[in-house]
Amino acid sequence: MWVNLLEEIRKTEAKYGDELNSPVTDQEIRKFEEAVLGKFPVNEIPSGYKKFLQTVNGLDFNGLVIYRLDQELLREENDEEVYGFIETNEQWHENDEQKKYLFFGDSDTGWYCLD
Repeated sequence: MWVNLLEEIRKTEAKYGDELNSPVTDQEIRKFEEAVLGKFPVNEIPSGYKKFLQTVNGLDFNGLVIYRLDQELLREENDEEVYGFIETNEQWHENDEQKKYLFFGDSDTGWYCLD
């Protein structure tokens, strides 16, 4: 399961004196949902992504990036700098062909999105 993999990443990061981002709060998730549902073509935020954010707010590890909540939606500043969900989707949506997707992350070889 992804939680076990995340724990392995946490251990690897700790070896280098780094730590993963703190989780987001329920209030921050609600603000995020309000901002996303009014802006992008989606009826709901997938529960798996919300659970991920409530475990760690974004990830940048070994070429894989999973977007975090944008800084203006957070009460505290993020520990690790990771691209924000809304700002990154706005960039991807500058291309009309990509407006039908909601992007959750990317890597050197692909995008992770919802159609």
